[in-house]
Amino acid sequence: MLKIRIPLDLFKRNPGMPPGTPVFIGDQKIESVYVHLTDFDEDSVVEHEAGGMDDPVVKAEPQGTRWLNICGVHEIPVLEALAERYKLHPLTVEDMANTRLRPKVEEFEGYLYLITRMIYMDDKHELDTEQVSIVLTGQTVVTVQERREDVFEPLRKRIEAGKGRIRTAGSDYLLYAIVDAVVDHYFQVLEHLTVRADALGRNLYDNPQDDVLDEISDLKATVMDVRRDVWPMRELIARLQRDEAGVFSEGTRTYLRDVYDHIMQVMDLLEQLRENLDSMGEQFLSGLSRRMNEVMKTLTIFSTIFLPLTFVAGLYGMNFAYMPELQLHWAYPATLGLMLCIAIGLFFYFKRKKWM
Repeated sequence: MLKIRIPLDLFKRNPGMPPGTPVFIGDQKIESVYVHLTDFDEDSVVEHEAGGMDDPVVKAEPQGTRWLNICGVHEIPVLEALAERYKLHPLTVEDMANTRLRPKVEEFEGYLYLITRMIYMDDKHELDTEQVSIVLTGQTVVTVQERREDVFEPLRKRIEAGKGRIRTAGSDYLLYAIVDAVVDHYFQVLEHLTVRADALGRNLYDNPQDDVLDEISDLKATVMDVRRDVWPMRELIARLQRDEAGVFSEGTRTYLRDVYDHIMQVMDLLEQLRENLDSMGEQFLSGLSRRMNEVMKTLTIFSTIFLPLTFVAGLYGMNFAYMPELQLHWAYPATLGLMLCIAIGLFFYFKRKKWM
């Protein structure tokens, strides 16, 4: 049975609150807020772990491209300090604190705001998602996460090594690279789900058990959860590709088209996986029906064989005063022989008809 997952903390907002009032909605809290700053240009990379938004290094203007990564959206004062530093709209801060939103992109005066979803498989091989808010303003890209785990480590290593265009292409390319890292990780999640589906398919044919259908249903629910998070990313990337705000260079828009192709591949793979799971469920039910038919056929055959034998036995069990056969010495073995011949005859008749 498919499970409908509705987070109850969606209803934590109090009626009548003014728009733009940040309220943390989510279940991911870390012990302390983590602020990591990376300033880089073609010649150098400077990384700094700040104690908060009041750190002098954070307040200083970047000399090249800056990536400011903040972990811990439950600390509303940190988000408010971020909004004051980069002149963010109150609605943006409100959206950052609500980690249950769909991916989207919004244009404000002076900056571009995105909400994306990172998807993981945790240690228990269960689906885990995290909201990542991204702000592009000038030469700075700000990412706001729920916790410190993320999929950006390869991107950080690229910046440190200076590989590719990342150190020279500017903040718009950095924004593309962050979104691309999120989308590329979807393929790893899909690979994990596909391996699970293949294992279920083998069990379905080799050792079908009643709990296989429950496993298929649970995996299908997981696929639908992934699809729910990935589907809005398609429109988000399409809007970035159209670049109505004019923040991306022509070279970066070319790479955005590549990300759009990737997200379409993810959607196609999810749809194919969902169809495969539907087919597996139908095959399981069909196999279950066939096994039930085999059982019923076997029981029917045995019932049919013993029906005439029951008739013969019942005939001689009737209480009539005069039954000449009862006085004959050979009547009992002859009756048993007749019953045996009837059973054998019916058995070979069913064999000839290929009912057995």
